[in-house]
Amino acid sequence: MSEKQELSTHSSTEPLSPGATASGSFETRQPRERRRFPWLWLLLPLLDTASQILMKQASIPLRDVVFGWGWLSMGIASPYLWGSIACDISSLVVWIGILKGTDLSFAYPLTGVTYISIAVSGRFIFNEPISFTHLVGIMLIMLGVALISSEPDSDSGRTSLPKNEKAA
Repeated sequence: MSEKQELSTHSSTEPLSPGATASGSFETRQPRERRRFPWLWLLLPLLDTASQILMKQASIPLRDVVFGWGWLSMGIASPYLWGSIACDISSLVVWIGILKGTDLSFAYPLTGVTYISIAVSGRFIFNEPISFTHLVGIMLIMLGVALISSEPDSDSGRTSLPKNEKAA
């Protein structure tokens, strides 16, 4: 029976697990998106960093304004704020593109790269200090990202099991 026929005869109200067929067998996933679309992985931290830089720039004229309606109207009038929002929306689209082919538990920790790019940008654009403790934290983040990104892919033998089934 073909997979299409198996899926059409699946009578359970419970949805199939990723990689599972109606017969209960499972198969490996397609190669991860980070291999097929590496530019998404480069674009995400760039957009997130740009968003934070623009947000910081939007906040500078508001430093001496009392929080309230006047502050809000000044903020909304800032082109930097709208640029930041555009970067956030673009980042959301890129993030969905990454997640469609990557495990969340793998992808999310890699967003830690953004902490590094924001710290470096803050230092060079806004002349913000980076303390020794901050540097150590950045190095630990880099180590964590390197460890997570070196984990084997699902197309190297790891499979998705249907819910409620245990590996033999």
